[in-house]
Amino acid sequence: MKTAFITLIVIFLSATVYSQRTQDDSLKLWASKFSDLKWMINSEDGKYAALTLIYPESNDTVFVFSHQRKVPSDTVIGMSDKKSFLGKLHFFAVGAGNAQLLNLQTHQKITFKKVRTAEVMKDVRQFCILDKNKTLSIYNLSGKRILKLLQVEKMTSGKSKVFITTTVESTGSKRKNELLEWNGKKIFRHYSTENTIEKTELLSSQNFLAIREQIIGETAKRMVLLDIKKGKIYVPELIQPVKTDAIKIAEAGNDGTFLVSAESRTEVSDSQMVEVWYGSDKNLRSARTGKRNYRFWYWKPEKKIITELPSEKSQVYVPLNNSRYLWMFSSKEVYNYIHATPMYDIYLYDIEKNTSLLAFNESSEVIGSMNGNFAVSHSRKTDKWIIFDLEHQGFTEIDGSQFSNPVFSSDSKILLFSGKSDLFAYDLKTKKLSAMKISDAHEVTIMNKKINVAFGHLKTRFRTFTADLSKPLQLQIYDENSKKTSVLRWERGKTSVLIPLTSHKIKEVSETDNHNSALVYSVEENHNIPPGIYRRNTTNGKTELLYRTNRQDKRASDLKTEVLSYKNSSGRPLKAILSYPENFDVSKKYPVIVRIYQKQSDAASAYIRGEIKPDGFNKRLMLDRGYFIYQPDVVFDERGTGISALDCVHAALDALRDFTYIDQEKIGLSGHSMGGYEVNFIATHSTRFAAYLSGASVANIMQSYFSYNRLFEIPDYGRFEGGQFEINRPYVGNEELYFRNNPVNYVQHVSAPILMWSGRKDGNVLPEQTEAFYIGLLRNRKKVIALFYRDQEHTLGYNTPEAFDLNRRTVDWWDYFLKDRKNVEWIDREMNEGR
Repeated sequence: MKTAFITLIVIFLSATVYSQRTQDDSLKLWASKFSDLKWMINSEDGKYAALTLIYPESNDTVFVFSHQRKVPSDTVIGMSDKKSFLGKLHFFAVGAGNAQLLNLQTHQKITFKKVRTAEVMKDVRQFCILDKNKTLSIYNLSGKRILKLLQVEKMTSGKSKVFITTTVESTGSKRKNELLEWNGKKIFRHYSTENTIEKTELLSSQNFLAIREQIIGETAKRMVLLDIKKGKIYVPELIQPVKTDAIKIAEAGNDGTFLVSAESRTEVSDSQMVEVWYGSDKNLRSARTGKRNYRFWYWKPEKKIITELPSEKSQVYVPLNNSRYLWMFSSKEVYNYIHATPMYDIYLYDIEKNTSLLAFNESSEVIGSMNGNFAVSHSRKTDKWIIFDLEHQGFTEIDGSQFSNPVFSSDSKILLFSGKSDLFAYDLKTKKLSAMKISDAHEVTIMNKKINVAFGHLKTRFRTFTADLSKPLQLQIYDENSKKTSVLRWERGKTSVLIPLTSHKIKEVSETDNHNSALVYSVEENHNIPPGIYRRNTTNGKTELLYRTNRQDKRASDLKTEVLSYKNSSGRPLKAILSYPENFDVSKKYPVIVRIYQKQSDAASAYIRGEIKPDGFNKRLMLDRGYFIYQPDVVFDERGTGISALDCVHAALDALRDFTYIDQEKIGLSGHSMGGYEVNFIATHSTRFAAYLSGASVANIMQSYFSYNRLFEIPDYGRFEGGQFEINRPYVGNEELYFRNNPVNYVQHVSAPILMWSGRKDGNVLPEQTEAFYIGLLRNRKKVIALFYRDQEHTLGYNTPEAFDLNRRTVDWWDYFLKDRKNVEWIDREMNEGR
């Protein structure tokens, strides 16, 4: 009997053949030379900027740039964990057990060894170092030690002071912990305890310090609060001690009221003989990780009042700058898991009356104002922004399809929205919405808004977004059609240009906090321009490139990319990125790799770097090997995910018909995850591709719909009814819609070879999905190779042996089918197999 016509290749280990190791080593060396620039900061007078140089396997180099030079004025090696400017002429960096103080004027460096942690106190121009011997030293900017303390366990710093936990001898053999404060001039002793001080945390106002203790000999914890200004200690004795995993104090309002929360987790036994799943279970998301249990207390320390809040319905309470009202939701599932990300009914809880009012339904995010009297949330159901006035208990709706990115003014009088054109201001008193006349055609977003996170557990986001309109705003203007961006400074109704309109991708912009400098620094790149740091003088408009990464990438400037515009069959405007092969010759014909996911055209200006992608898609390598890379946008509509994707991709191919240098017979289709599902579906309906490559992909949406997602701990139907697949309808009553969009139902129509891969430990898209499509292809005698990586998940990891293996096989696959390079043993074994 002849061997099977189709081969299933199971990959257990990295390649062992010498030639493969050589290829992998060469690929790793090539990719290791590409770098990036990130995490920019600048000095208080704007004359210096610092940022970190990032390589694939390291980010330990910091460059410091001066307003007087075009090259880095200083380089700090091995210390990039923390970095900060101190005053106008000093820079401080920490990392890898070391710290360094740099004088920016003299370039003198003072290095400190055996550092456990280090912090800066900007307002008093000092820094503190806790070494591995538990010695705390505080230094001034000359590097002179001004305080030394022994037996220090931990420290928490603010802008002008540091709080220190020390261990000292007590009576007999006992030891006690003390809490000290250094304010830049002298030391204060605030508190002592025989318990272990686990953590100290400055609260958001910086006026209070929360102290969490572990009670000696017990599992219970104890909370203590320090009023920093008064030097007074408060202890909520009525609830002490608390048997919990974690306990936290948060400010409720600005009047000395607090919310105390205790969190514990119900352990899930791995040794139980049987799991019992109930149809009425409202806690499936925590079935494997253990349910979180909360208790909450409302606390007024000055009046010695503490009240436990109701919890019989698994309520969770969140403060947002209001001492009377809290936000409340039940941690139990409300919407029967139809949303991939949990949605909640969010109530306003009145502490005084012990009553609640439904404010936002089917939501997971609330954005509050600074004074706590207003909040806004987006309704997924109606696609509207719901603005809630807490004081008057009133609602206002704003069209969510036209506006985004809400930000409150710091005086809580205005709510700003980004529109599809211009920036809009909603007057919270008059309830009038008006354009700010910054741009009449392009989207405007606020870049320098302040964000404060109040609560982020259970996949919720309770935050404040604020912008001070009495100070300059930094605004980004984005032209959707040309994909160009500019940055403006808006101040009291007048705008000035910080960065002129550019096709560059503006990754970071930095200027002084008080906008007192004419100098603006930015990190920018383009598809053919590696990341660089630019300095602009807003007074004379002069722009200088200070430094650019990847100087070894001599051919980057020759790369060509264009954005094509077209429409799908429904008339929906779409765009696609077309990247040209290196050394392009208009007289030749080239193969094309089409890479799909969802919307990709916004990435047209991203630098095309060399990298070992964990999903096997190495764009720069394939351009170097003479391929076009085509990345069309894919949007979904009422026809369903697969049919919509097919229509978008065919429309994108039609847009290439007049390109005489593209070989229409040598086009391949590739995708990972959602893109892999799209590849699977298109492969069953299209005859326009020479080969396919699909990774970690859904092949049977009915099987997936009725599955449990072990990565996100939810029934997978949420991804279809209220998640990424955007079908937005249940299976029952819409069986035909699901059938028409299910790749495996049409597997017999696949007309070109397909390479599939999956991680055996993938809990997001189970490898059984790849197996199902493989089996369908096997049964219908189609050409297929499937790769199963034993130790990997939804992606194959960065620089892992499996990632190198897939990157190498991807090159083999496309060269074999799009360039007719034969004699590739692992592909020949399938393609040349007889019956």
